[in-house]
Amino acid sequence: MGVLSLSRTCLRRPCWLESAYSVSSALLASDEHQVFDVLPVLNNNTAVVEKSVVSCQEVSDQETCKLFAFVATVVKTLNLGEVKKVKFVQAVRYNGYAHSFHAFKMIMEVFAVAGIENNVQILLRDIVSYYGEVDLDVLGLSQSLIDSPDIAGVISSLLSVLIKVLAEKRLMESAVGVLLQAKENKVEPHIFSCNFLLKCLMQSKRYELFVDVFDLLRNSGPCPNVHTYTILLNFYRNSDLEVDIVRALMEVLGEMQKFGLTPTAVTYSTVVHALCKVGFVQSALEYVRDLRNNNCFFNSYCYNAIIRGFCQQGEVDEALKLLEEMRSAGISPDIYSYSILIHGFCQKGEFEKCDDLWKEMAHWNVQPNIVTHSSRVSGLCKVGLVDLYLENFHDKGDHDFEYDLTYYNILIDGCLMTGKLDNANDLLEEMTMNGLTPKPFTFNRLIHGFYKEGHLKEALKVIEMMRESLVAPNVFSCNVIADIYCREGHLVEALKFIDEMQNLGIVLDSHTYYVIIKWLCHNGMSEKAWEVLPVMFKKNVFPDVAHYNIIMDGFAKQSKAMVALKLYRRMLEVGLAPDMFTYTVLINIFASKGKMDKACSLWKEMIGKGISPDKIAYTSMIAGFCKIGDMEAADVLYQEMLKNGHIPDVVTYTCLIEGLCKMNRLDMADRLFEEMELHECLPNVVTYTVLIAGHKKVGHNGVADKLYAQMAQKCISPDYIAYNTYKKGYS
Repeated sequence: MGVLSLSRTCLRRPCWLESAYSVSSALLASDEHQVFDVLPVLNNNTAVVEKSVVSCQEVSDQETCKLFAFVATVVKTLNLGEVKKVKFVQAVRYNGYAHSFHAFKMIMEVFAVAGIENNVQILLRDIVSYYGEVDLDVLGLSQSLIDSPDIAGVISSLLSVLIKVLAEKRLMESAVGVLLQAKENKVEPHIFSCNFLLKCLMQSKRYELFVDVFDLLRNSGPCPNVHTYTILLNFYRNSDLEVDIVRALMEVLGEMQKFGLTPTAVTYSTVVHALCKVGFVQSALEYVRDLRNNNCFFNSYCYNAIIRGFCQQGEVDEALKLLEEMRSAGISPDIYSYSILIHGFCQKGEFEKCDDLWKEMAHWNVQPNIVTHSSRVSGLCKVGLVDLYLENFHDKGDHDFEYDLTYYNILIDGCLMTGKLDNANDLLEEMTMNGLTPKPFTFNRLIHGFYKEGHLKEALKVIEMMRESLVAPNVFSCNVIADIYCREGHLVEALKFIDEMQNLGIVLDSHTYYVIIKWLCHNGMSEKAWEVLPVMFKKNVFPDVAHYNIIMDGFAKQSKAMVALKLYRRMLEVGLAPDMFTYTVLINIFASKGKMDKACSLWKEMIGKGISPDKIAYTSMIAGFCKIGDMEAADVLYQEMLKNGHIPDVVTYTCLIEGLCKMNRLDMADRLFEEMELHECLPNVVTYTVLIAGHKKVGHNGVADKLYAQMAQKCISPDYIAYNTYKKGYS
């Protein structure tokens, strides 16, 4: 191992290269007749998988890379391209694990001595991936590295890189395990790797492990540096632990001072951000002023955090004052300072201040970026002034950046808020033409916008564009899209669309199917609607009482009462309890057939379950009693209806008037007709028809004439039945 005995300093000397290359080449290819082949192939093309030793002469015609020759080449050139030519899993497949690991380890040791840790990281990533594929314990890998002779701190370097590789792969327990294993074997990993591990633990919200690792570093090394403590400050800033953040920050700064560590601008910025995050914006400002008075180095990030803090608290004028303070401290406000302020003033609707800041940016030669433009246009859109920006949208004279998804989304939202659906659609098309793939919510918002305005064909065009962009809608949009298809009469397309969405893995809810069922029933296809229920069960979407109700109502309206009752029994069998709508449908079925005994039984059952009847339920019962001539019972329910706060509608009044007319109680019918007007319930052509028929029946032709004339005065056009009733009398 002559190569590895050379010091790191020697490795970096030009004089070393020539001798090292020759030594390593001699070492690795000393026996030119026996080398390990990465892809050895026998004469019968059978690959040799385990430790394969073949003659160079036997494979001289093959374009395969010999393992140890590969090592010699890498050591000689230290070339990253050569390193990437052979994968560890490939080497193991043809040469066995032991030889492959020995070869890769030799290369890593050379790179480590040379200080080229990036190449070590590439090789270790490859080996760790192999360990994951074959389910090997990574601690075995680290132990193999530890067991090597420690030349020029090679073991420390290799373990440090291994910790980084495991941390970046989010194998946190393994990374911490390697750190502990190193400590047990008296190996000190680099603090930079430990810092990286802490950062990854914080980002992964592994707070307990973070605290354990930091305590380990604090107590037994490697000693935390400024960056370590800055990560700790960030930990307190970003974690959701229930701690006194201000106190924790001060304790960390005190500990840094105790160990003679001078905070950097990043450290100060982290403290300021943390204070602002918990609402201590004024304290953060005082802290920055103390730093300034003590001639500590800090930058615009500190002031920007405070500016943002004041803006979030609505104190935009206080934030604005900080621009001058920054300049007096020798810190030039940057694009982020202005972007935050412009966003703050836009949120407050103070657009004159925004324009002033825009001019000030030009004065100080601060070029606006996409964030600045987005903040400005967002504010304009929120107050309905999107037109002001649309006019100059394509004028890019003052900037050289391209509009991003966020910018387009803001403009599209502004167009939708002001009803400019065509502009929104044009922007969406422009996005796709510019190579930007809109997010699902961008499509969804536009679909919803067209849907709300009743522009269903335009909505379908957006849906088609969505499909072409291979963007899947969310479940809410699926419901809207299904409804749009149904409204346009495309029921088959609606069902096909639902299947496509489920195949894409979108979990649809019961409302999606409710939309289909509703439109099937609306089009008189209640049988087809019933067929949807088994489909729902098959898709693990369970129908609720609303699905059964609407199908029962559909059958009732098709005069298929027996089928509706059969479905009701099926509903009870699956364990669903009837609600008020269910009872209303059933009551209406029996009442319309004059079977008031069954209707009354259901009425009592409904009341007994604590379900209060609504206006429709009352009207159904009243109509049923009127049908069988029991006006006394109808009147009792009518009075109860009024008492319970349900205002009768034209259907209720018409049923009562018709019942009274059949009983020749024209006086009561006329009184009820007048009562309608008192309750601001306008009679319709059916109401007039039944009242005219009643008066014609008893010979009150004069009253019938007045009623017929009244229809014309109220712009109610008589239909064929009304005209015949008036001309021919009661039938």
